[in-house]
Amino acid sequence: MLIRPLERKDLKDVHGVRNEQDTMAYWFEEPYESYDELEELYNEHIHDTHERRFVIEEAGEFAGVVELVSVKYLWV
Repeated sequence: MLIRPLERKDLKDVHGVRNEQDTMAYWFEEPYESYDELEELYNEHIHDTHERRFVIEEAGEFAGVVELVSVKYLWV
């Protein structure tokens, strides 16, 4: 298993997951996001330091996405 940062090339796979009704039921969201909306969100948040998104790969294949949101940095 490999966990790596989300890249633009992953959007096709993410779009597929976000449009699966059974998957989106866990997120309490409707599975209707267009690819254009997803690409816009990617562009808007790619440099956001309070959010991080990662792709999970298994045997070199897309297996899912994990997100960290509301990241707060503590500088000592």
